[in-house]
Amino acid sequence: MRTGIVAGFVVAATTAQLAAQGGAQFTSFQIEATGGWSMNKTDTSPDMELNQYFVAGTYHLKPVLLADHPWNEAAFLEHSTFIQGGISFADFEIGAFSADGPLFRVGGAYAEKDNPIAAQLNMQIGTLDGDGGIDIDLMSVNGRCGYWLQPNAIVGAQITLEKTEIDTMLDVDSLSFGAFGKIVHSLGEGRSVNAEAHLDLVSVDDGVSDEDNFEFGVAADFYFTKQYSVGAFVDFSVGDAASDEGTTLGLRGTAWITPQLSVNAALSTFMADSNAGSDEDFFTLFFTGRF
Repeated sequence: MRTGIVAGFVVAATTAQLAAQGGAQFTSFQIEATGGWSMNKTDTSPDMELNQYFVAGTYHLKPVLLADHPWNEAAFLEHSTFIQGGISFADFEIGAFSADGPLFRVGGAYAEKDNPIAAQLNMQIGTLDGDGGIDIDLMSVNGRCGYWLQPNAIVGAQITLEKTEIDTMLDVDSLSFGAFGKIVHSLGEGRSVNAEAHLDLVSVDDGVSDEDNFEFGVAADFYFTKQYSVGAFVDFSVGDAASDEGTTLGLRGTAWITPQLSVNAALSTFMADSNAGSDEDFFTLFFTGRF
């Protein structure tokens, strides 16, 4: 799976001249279009697998300058306000049972260079039609409110609510809230580093028990140039919910083939601390176009 990341860098390197020429003309964007695929595989008995094929669009209320910083961080560093929407087709399988259907996502963010307060809100909802008339209802809502410590650094609070319902057989609610931080620091000569961290309290209620876990995670991306980056992340979960206790390790990378087109890939693995949980692998590959 690392091949996808490496291949993106190889393609980008062979088109460096094209990117340089395009950069002289393409200096800002207002629309982003994204499309790709993601896969979750959980080591249960039998294995559980979820594939999603997705497209999404983002409209920035003002043109976003590429400027002299990582192209992937342009919207963050330029404090862009935007709205977005997307749709994905999800295909879920476990043993002989399968379910599929669309998931819809809407959201947006507020940020201004002359205002220290920023906010973001996203929602996803949908129903997967399953075998034997057994449907899976999925819903998630997450929000953030942050304060700019400086133009390239923000801290704040976040909250996420996730709900999974399978007819009358299963009804699980997950509520998490906590703090986050992010900074993009220039190292000079076109190189930069992005650092992120979060700390959350997660409460899982399955109708039988209500258990809490603490989750802590850090991530970092190194930008070799404004176009290319590789990153890694690690998350830890500990507490009463034994099924969620464990460690997540991951890698990710981005390559802007031109100022208007990028390829992105990420992979991660969750390692459960006990037999009460299940190991899980995740992979995604997607492309972004800017106009």
